Amino acid sequence: MDYISHARLAISSLTVYRGILKNPAVKKYADLLEAVHGADVRNFVDAYCGFYYVILSSGKSSVTEYIDEIIENDDNAFTAAASRGGRDAVPIHLYKAAEHDMSALKSAVFAASSIKEAAEKNFCEESCADIIRGLPEWETSPIKKS
Repeated sequence: MDYISHARLAISSLTVYRGILKNPAVKKYADLLEAVHGADVRNFVDAYCGFYYVILSSGKSSVTEYIDEIIENDDNAFTAAASRGGRDAVPIHLYKAAEHDMSALKSAVFAASSIKEAAEKNFCEESCADIIRGLPEWETSPIKKS
């Protein structure tokens, strides 16, 4: 399984933080990962630019900064249990599920260059390689939330 397919599976495996899948940027990112292995380079370019547009519209330039913020503001069972009695009050199964989600998210967020490289390999048309290579790139850093 290549890293793009792994990322798609990782995002699908979210449980505690599953609510973030409704976020417009997360939806667009999932669409982008799907488009990397698609049949139409135009769909990939549209998905790439659509995702980046949502990030830029949020006032952020860093994808991980955006994700950290939506994780922090997500209303879920883990944060509810922690707010009632601190981290020690969180049941172990819930804690482990939240850990899994953080690990999944950390493994699914890529630098723009990695996504463009995978798309270039998939589409393999020299006529569109310059467009893919020229797409603007977002910033990434390690996801902080754990």
